[in-house]
Amino acid sequence: MNVLGRSKRGGELEVIETDKWNQLSGAKGSNPGGLFQAPDGVKWYVKTNPSTNRLRNEVLASKLYRAAGIDVPEIKLASRQGKPALISKLIDGNHKDIKAIEGSGQLRCGFAVDAWLANWDVVGQKGDNIIFNDRNKPVRIDLGGALVFRAQGEHKGNQFGNTPMELVTMLSLNENTSSRAFRKIERNDIRMGIAAIERIPDERIKALCAEHGPGNYSERIELGKRLISRKHWLVNMKQALPHIHRQKNEAGHVVTVENPTSPSAMPTWRDRDATAVFVPHCSVSGVINNLPFSSIKPPCTLDGWRQLKTRAVDFKEPEFKFSNHLAPASGAIIFEPDGRLWITEPTNHPFGATHAFPKGKLEAGLNLRTNALKEVYEETGLLVEFHGFIGDFDRTTSRTRYYLAKRVNGTPSDMGFESQSVKLAKITEAGKLLARGASGISEIDHAILLRAAEAFRRNPF
Repeated sequence: MNVLGRSKRGGELEVIETDKWNQLSGAKGSNPGGLFQAPDGVKWYVKTNPSTNRLRNEVLASKLYRAAGIDVPEIKLASRQGKPALISKLIDGNHKDIKAIEGSGQLRCGFAVDAWLANWDVVGQKGDNIIFNDRNKPVRIDLGGALVFRAQGEHKGNQFGNTPMELVTMLSLNENTSSRAFRKIERNDIRMGIAAIERIPDERIKALCAEHGPGNYSERIELGKRLISRKHWLVNMKQALPHIHRQKNEAGHVVTVENPTSPSAMPTWRDRDATAVFVPHCSVSGVINNLPFSSIKPPCTLDGWRQLKTRAVDFKEPEFKFSNHLAPASGAIIFEPDGRLWITEPTNHPFGATHAFPKGKLEAGLNLRTNALKEVYEETGLLVEFHGFIGDFDRTTSRTRYYLAKRVNGTPSDMGFESQSVKLAKITEAGKLLARGASGISEIDHAILLRAAEAFRRNPF
């Protein structure tokens, strides 16, 4: 046996020598190492690092994950050719791409533990840090980015503090792989992870840090205190956690929903007299008016949007008269063949607006029709084609051109962050939904609704 580091009592810790192990393959990560087979036939991934603290940091992370009931490989300290090393028992399984990973509810239920341990690199750049075992359970196989070190070895410093802001930051920004992998996370997923952390006694956390953590004894004790503070913060937040919108905002940040809307039952979808309610966290499958709901991949550039067809039929529209004080905007009134129309429920009802027609201010580089197409998709998840011109209307801050539209693809469950629900309602019910309290429906919305109904009557689908 070799020795490496010191225990809390000052005695040296025994580690495993791997010099006589049979090497099967080379390194996979940023550290020297490879896949080896021990004399007993067990396969281990071995990686060396000149920093004993980095290795101990990873061992501690594995102990804490296991204490929370999260699957990670068996990890031990070792030596390789006289250098500090870490051995990780090989897990039989398969990697999946980010799209497949985001569908794992078991992975999402461990997110709070990832945030607690500040495992910024939990997923890896392409999902390579997650493997699914023979029971299709996700296993976090590389813990090098947890706790006090970054995946590439730099110390996190004060970015790893007493408050686990990773609960937000790891879900934010589209370029952050973890935000994509956990895109479908729900409040209850986070609560389940916090409950697992809550079940770990504080004394257990202290003991694990003191025995396995990086640094000297006092640093390990301080690390234990920090993790306990992070645990208590999460536990205190468990019941007060906000609902999380499935989509992030334009800056890539998490959007919370103060009072989420409940979806309606499936029979309302096809009942022309009922109001159907769709929400972002409930997937939609099925057919309405002979057209199935189907998630699409929207264009990611303005040029891509410009390539899409906007008009189902040729129709005339007058020249748009720009205003000196109102921003140009465009949108659509989307009818179904059964006579119902789609309206949005803006997230958290800004300025008291509980429901609205999908629209948005004219984006530079787009014409009014393409802008309306893009705005409709972003607010409703629906791809539409236009069947006519409805009118130009002066609103509070915009002059908006509305088109008569028909759904041709998409699904309301893909609505963007601006909408907390999308509803399909009869014209009379839509008028009630658009009302603002006792004052009723605004004159503008009432006029738009009447013009839209007349346009649909003249040009039914």
